[in-house]
Parts: sequence; C-alpha cells; structure tokens
Amino acid sequence: MEVPEDIELAIVREGKVQVEVPVASTYSSRGPARTDTPVFYNPAMELARDVSVSLVRATGSSSWRVLDGLAGTGIRGVRYAVEGPSLREVVLNDINPVAAALCRKNLERNDVTSGQVTRRRLESLLLEDRFDMVDVDPFGSPSAFLPGAVRAVRRDGIIAVTATDTPALCGSKPKPCIRRYGARPWRGDAMHEVALRILAGTVVRQAARVDKAAVPVLSMSEDHFVRVFLRVSEGARKADAILASMGYAWATDEGGIGMGPAPPPRAYRWAGPLWLGHLHDPETLEIMAADEGLEPSTRHARLLELWREEAELPPLLIDGNRLASRIGTSTPRMDNILEALRSRGYAAGRAHTNPVGIKTDAPLEVLESVFRDLEKGG
Repeated sequence: MEVPEDIELAIVREGKVQVEVPVASTYSSRGPARTDTPVFYNPAMELARDVSVSLVRATGSSSWRVLDGLAGTGIRGVRYAVEGPSLREVVLNDINPVAAALCRKNLERNDVTSGQVTRRRLESLLLEDRFDMVDVDPFGSPSAFLPGAVRAVRRDGIIAVTATDTPALCGSKPKPCIRRYGARPWRGDAMHEVALRILAGTVVRQAARVDKAAVPVLSMSEDHFVRVFLRVSEGARKADAILASMGYAWATDEGGIGMGPAPPPRAYRWAGPLWLGHLHDPETLEIMAADEGLEPSTRHARLLELWREEAELPPLLIDGNRLASRIGTSTPRMDNILEALRSRGYAAGRAHTNPVGIKTDAPLEVLESVFRDLEKGG
C-alpha cells in the first residue's frame, strides 16, 4: 500500500534525518498530540527522541536488532537506524496500513537499508520475535504491552517504555493508576519522580514474573509524559535480588519524606509499590555526555547535566515553594539553598522533575533552618 494521495505531507527535519509527516494544524510543540490524524506524530516528543538516540549510541552495538513497536511515522526508528551505532536491523511496526506505508517511505527517503516494516498487533509480535531493544511508546498507558515486551527483549538488552497517562501516575486520578500499574500514586511533592518509580517498578515486577531482572539506566519526566529505560538480564536469582529494591514512598505530617520496604505508622500519605533504587546509571550518563558524534540541544545537554547530578543524590525531593509556604518564608534562590546545605556537610542538588525541587540528605529541620537563615540574609 502507498500513502493515499489525499493525505497532505510535510517534510520535518530532526536530528540527522528528514521524514514526511501528515500536515496537521493541531500539532503543538508542547503537550500531548492529537490522535485524530491519519498517522500518529508528536513533535513535542523530539527531546525524548534525542535522548533515546543518545542512549542507543551509548549502550547499543552493530549486532543489535531494535524494535520501534508503535512506529507511527517511523521517525524514532529511522533516527535509530541513521544515528545509532550501525545497528543490524531496525523494525518499524504499526498496524495502521497508512503508518506502515509512511514508515517505508521515510526509510527510503533516508537511504536506510537496515530497516524493516511490519504491520502487526504489537502484542502478537512481541510473543513471536526477540530484540536487543524494545521501544514501547503508546498514546496513554503501556501496561497492556509490558508482558510481551519483557519476554521479547534479549539478555542484556534494553526496554524503553513511555507513559502519557500522567494524571493517573501523578495522582490526580489514582484509581486508573491502581488498575493499570498495580500501584498507588500520590499528588504533591515529588509526584513526577514517584510516577517514574511506579512505571519503572511495574516493568521490574513484570520482568521478574518471567525470571528476568530489569534495572533502570535512565529515566525522564518531561511535560506530559514519563519514560524509563531498563537493562534486562536473565535468571531467577537476579530477579529475586532486584525485587528487594521494590517498596514504598511516604510523607509525614511534619513534611518529611522517605522510602523503604513499608510505610511507617506515622506516614499520612504513601505510594507504591515502586522502584527504590537509582533511576539513572552514572556510567551510561558519562558515555552519553562524552559522545562527540551528537550535538545535543540546549535542553538535552541541560538534562544530561541534571541527571548526572541526580544520579549521586538521595531519592525524592522537597518542593521549595511548598516548604516556604508551610514555614512562612519566601523561597530562596536555589543556588543559595544548595550552597548553604553543602556548607553544612550535606549532599544537595537539583531535580530534573521539578525546577524548585531540592534533593538532599539533610534532615527536614536543617532545611527549614536554611530557609529561615536565608530569609534573614544569613
């Protein structure tokens, strides 16, 4: 099948590729895309595609088979093929016949010979084939695809999963989160990080059911979506060990936060089960940052900087504006807060999930004291 002539196409340049996408006045550079276009394409996900290409370059090899499971226009898969490490094969899958035709057109436009286009229900394809990287990027929740995705990824491969149902994962609609992810969310401080940990934990638990161990290597929360990348190894013992890193997050009446195997009695709010461990792998981030083959955008470079900082910091965060409101001060400049905490001997840094989020191992009373001292000019 060819792309129907009545579908108007426009050329989009992204990274090192040019692809054709349906013309749509409803496209926005930010926020979720419309689903009433003939082929799904979201320009707001360019940053996520930049990051995905960077991660494939850092972790992949020329022997890899990569699956873009819900390919749409094929832009992500084409970028993997063109900008990745000379991948053996990139499979672009979409059950929509117009999308499949457009994927072929975009592979040809970019002279990609390692690409293959399939028209399959993703669930069945995942049951029948194996890949070194499985990328699942749906509109909404990925939960229906996770059982097949963890089976389909090969040993030491990567599974990349996106969720755009952030109202559920971030706690404004908790019942859908409980249904789809088997976890309770929360709304408030650190809700975007909690969303990442719920999504990562869902993949970890799903992988453990088939004696596989999944560990996050990179996680991002941006605008309307959360996305996690996990490396998958095999073995029941490894899976058992990884499950020890599952637990709960909680908040106390005093404003404190914490994570562990179970919420304490004093917790007035809790979320989980979720992933307790690191959300980023420092070694992978170093390789990504040192990659001279890519010229990251300003936002991409800034994210890499924040992730490298976050990777060495405690989990969760305190929202500076909320803390200031609770104790009756103004919100100090972030640089001043971090400098004051570090001068007292505590680890402290920014969070990519919240521009006023403070990651620190300082007790809450110390952080409150810092805010009051800075209010006085101390």
